[in-house]
Amino acid sequence: MTSRVIERPNDLDVEAPEFPHHELRPFDVFDSSNDPSSLSLLILNTSMEGIDIRQLWSRSHLHICADGGANRLFDSLMMKNALIGDLDSLRPDVRTYYQQVGSVVIEQQSQYSSDFTKAVKVAMIHHSDLCEKLNVPIEVVDGLSAVLSQVSTLHPCSILVAGGMDGRFDQTFQLINQLYSLHCEYSHLHLFFVSGSDVVFLVPKGITYVRYRHRNGFSEDAVPKCGLLPFRGLVTLNTKGLLYDVENWISYVGGNVLSSNGIVGTSGFIVDSTEDIIMNVEISLARE
Repeated sequence: MTSRVIERPNDLDVEAPEFPHHELRPFDVFDSSNDPSSLSLLILNTSMEGIDIRQLWSRSHLHICADGGANRLFDSLMMKNALIGDLDSLRPDVRTYYQQVGSVVIEQQSQYSSDFTKAVKVAMIHHSDLCEKLNVPIEVVDGLSAVLSQVSTLHPCSILVAGGMDGRFDQTFQLINQLYSLHCEYSHLHLFFVSGSDVVFLVPKGITYVRYRHRNGFSEDAVPKCGLLPFRGLVTLNTKGLLYDVENWISYVGGNVLSSNGIVGTSGFIVDSTEDIIMNVEISLARE
């Protein structure tokens, strides 16, 4: 099949497909009208520069720090629901403070999963029928995995991750790798990494509609920049709602990569991919 690129106008109405498809809502946190009870916030031990952490905090229900992420939060004078990890990066004064104000501190010493993965498991358990297990002592080596294995039904879970995409490249790539691996294991899980400039997330194989109220809800730019990045291997892409839509477009590292594109869909756009793919979307908003 012949591939082609189609240049679109700056505004294009794109309706959700009428047939079965995935739906992602990566920008709900920037919309004050959305219910925060469906969102969890995970804070990593990385720079928060450029991130409006107070906005993310106020528009999410569950707040989790991965180990030294609690130090970052403490310095911002906020409280949280849970602190998770091997706790080797946690300052003693920070641990004492959060224990005194009633936050749940969960020590997990397993070296076979990262503090990030442990924090994700806390969020999934919180949104399950075993959420009360987080309020009792958990075995310190790999207790979270044991609890998660007992969950009968995993409900859809959306997690905002503050930080992680602006630091060392090897750490950034490891988080991208975990986006793929966690999606393979927990298809109900939606992870959205928020930096000072982008939201980064995985678009699953198949047809996906990315929904939002309007582009100005997450960007002051008329056409927010975006990219579709095939880290895992060769994919064939079809899109509708991008500035440069593609049809039957083969993309892979070392070949064509759909970067420096833009979003023109007024309230959503469609990505049809033969494999899972990573997407980044530029955000540019004045701080509240």
